[in-house]
Amino acid sequence: ILLLLTRPGAVRLLVSSEILTEYLKVLTREKFGLQDETVAILLHNLDGLAKTIIPKQKLDLLPDPDDNKFLECAVEGKASYLVTGNIKHFPFSVYKQVRIITPATFIKKFK
Repeated sequence: ILLLLTRPGAVRLLVSSEILTEYLKVLTREKFGLQDETVAILLHNLDGLAKTIIPKQKLDLLPDPDDNKFLECAVEGKASYLVTGNIKHFPFSVYKQVRIITPATFIKKFK
């Protein structure tokens, strides 16, 4: 995926403030061993690369309510794909225009 991001226009990343907040919580977990400064730099860089979306519609479709924010962002941003390693948390493979796929499937599509 990183190589795809180096090609201008190849991939458009979408985030919302809720997604960035979740990434902050996850990346500061002790098990990752990342220093606060490193996390801040990573999130700053991600925020600079991504288009920030403000979802207008709240969804309540997924077994884990915390995952709805990713689908909300993808739908509002008119994404073609929602790429997730937690595909089992999504009971459908397509919602509106958004196809839910794994990182491995995403990479295969763009080889």
